[in-house]
Order: sequence, then C-alpha cells, then structure tokens
Amino acid sequence: MLVKRALDKGAIFRDNIKVEDIKILEGQVKILLNNGETHKAYIAIGADGVNSVTAKKTGLLKNRRHLGVCILKETMLDEEVLDEFYTEKRSCYIYPGIDGVTGYAWVFPKKNRLNMGLIHYRRNNKTDKKNLKSIFLSLLQKLKDKKLLPPTIDYSNLGGGIVPVWPLEKTYTDRIILCGDAAGIINPLSGEGIYHAIVSANHAADTIIEAFEEKNFSEDFLSKYEKKWFQDLGEEIRVILPSSNIWRRDYEKLISIVKRDPILTELLLDLITSQTSVKNLRWKITKRYILSLLRHHLEH
Repeated sequence: MLVKRALDKGAIFRDNIKVEDIKILEGQVKILLNNGETHKAYIAIGADGVNSVTAKKTGLLKNRRHLGVCILKETMLDEEVLDEFYTEKRSCYIYPGIDGVTGYAWVFPKKNRLNMGLIHYRRNNKTDKKNLKSIFLSLLQKLKDKKLLPPTIDYSNLGGGIVPVWPLEKTYTDRIILCGDAAGIINPLSGEGIYHAIVSANHAADTIIEAFEEKNFSEDFLSKYEKKWFQDLGEEIRVILPSSNIWRRDYEKLISIVKRDPILTELLLDLITSQTSVKNLRWKITKRYILSLLRHHLEH
C-alpha cells in the first residue's frame, strides 16, 4: 500500500537492487548501486532499516549495542473465531520473562487477524543467545493446549528480525537524513516502529522542503529535522527506554499488581501496542500504578 501511494505521487521504485556506497561530495550526494549504476542527488534519506547502509557509510552508525531480537507470526482469522477465543473486546495476553528471555511474548487479537510474537532484548554482544524459535513454538503449543489459541493456527512462515531499542546519537548530517529503524526511532518497549517511521518521515519531508526553499542542505540546517521528530517522539522514547529493562527485574510482582487492575492493564496494553501516545498515557499510568501498588501493600 505504501509503495503504491509513493508511485502515485511520482516516486520511482527499484526492486532487488542494493545500495553499495554513499559518498557526500561538494554540492551533491553520490549513491552507488550493486548493479553498477550511479545516482546523484541534492539530499538522500536513509530509511533502510536497522542495518542501514546509509547510516554506516555516512558515519552516523558506528556500533549499535542496544538491540532487540524479535520473532513473530500474524495470521488471518474469521471474526467469529476471534470472538470465541478473545471475546468481542479482543482480550490480549502478555507473557514476560518466559524461559529466561529478557523480554516478553504476546498474543494480540485484532479485528480479523491474530498477532503473536516474542521479543528478547540484547544489551551487548555478550548476552546469552536464546533459541527464540524453539521457545516461541513451545509457548504456542502450550497456549493451544490451554485453549488460548485456535487449534487451526499454523506454525509455519514465522517472521522475525532485529529491532533497535535506542536512537542513534545523531540522525542527520550533511545532505543526509535517517528515518525510522535506520535512526533507531521506535517504541523501545514493544519494538513497534511503523508509527514512528511515518512520523519521522513526515518531519523529514517538511525539513527537506525547507532545505530546497533555502538551498541549504548543510548539517547545521538539517539539524532542525532531529528537533522536530524529538519534539513529537522524544518524550515517549525517553520515558519508555527505562521500561525496556523492566524484564530483568521482579516482573512477577509487577504482573501480580497489574492483573488485579483491569484499567491499569488496558492502559499498559495501549502503551505496548502503541495505540495511544505516551504523552496521553504517562500520568494516567503513573497515578493508576501508585493506586494499585497501595492496594497491593494493604492486601499483603
């Protein structure tokens, strides 16, 4: 859908071709492709994912230490089946810390599909590697046995990948702007990045329009891009980042507190699934958690 919209607006889409190198020269950016072609432009946007060639070749990415490894499965289901297993309200399930995973697994039913996944946060290269596929498949089978998953769910065609959990120190330089995963702009709690990619892309487009109007593609001028996306998303990322460490702590206590309060549960699910901006949720969650924590202490 996004590709079609871009084509409708005049973009030229090149499939099965990779960028080999990017050189920032006087008055232009030179882009070298793996088929031998060379393209020149006034400015380039790196929206090429967590292993961004744009970021590496321009020196914006030197070492990405904070990463999450994700495995997931999404499948279409009849609404009647989803109603039967997850009610019309679409009940969600979260499983933190399963089998030593520094993260959590989830089952998120939507209107006519079911999204299931597992994210494991790796803080450095020394983090023990986990067989996420084995852990994930074992969990799905247990959920089937408990009738929390429809028996027709197919385990094949699992997806997955690496997601950044920390923005790059700088997301721009002379004639270059980075968006989305390439810049490390995501929800660091859930690993979800589509919304953040679209927001950062909108700010990139606005900044580039201004750059053409001013005929200025310098690093100093393009710094306004980072200020724009940070104004929109920075508070959210700054607030959520400490939460990505939560799975290393006493998550059992946290879950026991949260599960007693359906309102708090809904607020946290909205945060994890990026249904609502953290700006709108931050104080609601804080106040609700304090209230639930007080109740927990009174009961114990």
